[in-house]
Amino acid sequence: MGNPVAPILANLWMEYFEAEVLRQYKNIIKVWKRNVDEIFCIFTGSQQDIEQYIRDLNSIHANMKFTYKMETDRTLAFLGIELSVRADGTLSHGIYWKSTAAGRFPNATSHHHPRLLQSKITSLKNRLHDLCDSEHLEQELDNLSKVLPKNGYHMNRRFKQLKKCGQPQGKTRPIYLPYIQGVTDKIGSLLVRKYSIPTIYQSGTKIKQLLSKPKDDLRLQKPGIYKINCSCGMYYIGQTRRTIAKRFKEHKAALKNKEIEKTAVAEHVLDSGPGHSIEDRVEVISNDPCDRSRRIREAIEIRKRKPFTFNRVGGLKLSGKWDQVIEKISLKKINNMDTDSLEYEGIQPVQQRYALESVENKLF
Repeated sequence: MGNPVAPILANLWMEYFEAEVLRQYKNIIKVWKRNVDEIFCIFTGSQQDIEQYIRDLNSIHANMKFTYKMETDRTLAFLGIELSVRADGTLSHGIYWKSTAAGRFPNATSHHHPRLLQSKITSLKNRLHDLCDSEHLEQELDNLSKVLPKNGYHMNRRFKQLKKCGQPQGKTRPIYLPYIQGVTDKIGSLLVRKYSIPTIYQSGTKIKQLLSKPKDDLRLQKPGIYKINCSCGMYYIGQTRRTIAKRFKEHKAALKNKEIEKTAVAEHVLDSGPGHSIEDRVEVISNDPCDRSRRIREAIEIRKRKPFTFNRVGGLKLSGKWDQVIEKISLKKINNMDTDSLEYEGIQPVQQRYALESVENKLF
């Protein structure tokens, strides 16, 4: 990873691997098309034959593991394209939209140069023409005509870009300017009008870039209690004696390999259907090297957050004496919670922190 020759070596290895596969299974493979690590394959056989075929592929090399997705109702998505089988056996193709697609684009009223907003429509048009056949193109254009007004675009002005051909790009090397409404757009117009120099407008530094978190969190390199968020709003609470970062990698590996028996995270995401995914980060609730106190804290955190967790079990079985204490500790925020976002009910805000610290010191 990160090495310039890595893609070349990976492709060389895959070409060698493909030669072995196609030689051994040439009688059943009808089509084999690969793009990096995505493969489109058509072959003959039953469902049992497919499963056996995947097992055979995974047995060729210990570090090569394949997963597969079958067609549904004669339809299969591949690299952003939805392929369908016609009645005569030929293939048709259109745009594949995820079930979670919200149809949101840069709003027409946002602080961007009008040329950038128009280019967005042009790129959408080009994508439709490149990926859709004649059967799907008109339908996709109709869908786009319904989505664009929801993003602030006027049909009588910008939607006309859909039926226009792209303008040939000039040979003059463009210059890049930060977009400042009323300033750099006038400079750009002057450069084009008098000197035929095209201009490209760029967005400035965003607040998100200024407030980004450090890449490495030292707390992830220690044992402790952690939380993994799902896109559905629920989350998983866990504890580990190893580093939290290593345990999180194991959760992601189980999800990638569809090993639902290894972790409740993989089971929840895969069994809940489309629209469920985990964030590419883990939240640290607390670092603790002591196994006993970690398990107690994990059980408390799970019970506090019910019914918003998808843990298989509730962790360590606690004495009933804990119930009154846990019931009085509620979540201040369900989403994006840290270890300090707790409030002690029935106590004034000034006294709240001292009461909470007193409880936590006795518990942890």
